[in-house]
Amino acid sequence: METFIIRNQDVKRNCLLAIQALPHGKVYEVRITEPKRSCPQNALYWKHLQIIADFLGEDKDELHEILAFKFLPVKERDVEGGTVQIRTRTSKLNKKDFSEYMNKVEALALELGLTLPQPSYYGYE
Repeated sequence: METFIIRNQDVKRNCLLAIQALPHGKVYEVRITEPKRSCPQNALYWKHLQIIADFLGEDKDELHEILAFKFLPVKERDVEGGTVQIRTRTSKLNKKDFSEYMNKVEALALELGLTLPQPSYYGYE
């Protein structure tokens, strides 16, 4: 199985060549998806969460759950006669949606009087 992350025209061309080179007579599946959040995005998020959690005297993992419920869509499901809320997982967000979520977390930090370090502070792009 080959995976192509289309970052430029050369990679796009190589992807198309790989598809054209596939033998006839077989069935193939090609998926085109947006990339999920990046590793630097995720690392920055957890560093920011730690700063906010320390300021509030909260556990960062619990704060993660609280903020995800606050800022991300929640679905309700009927389970054995009751209703359960299921939040969107941050790990399932694409880069754009994760950036929007992080902007909401940063806005909350500003409301608390906190200025969070920018990605360059940690050496992230």
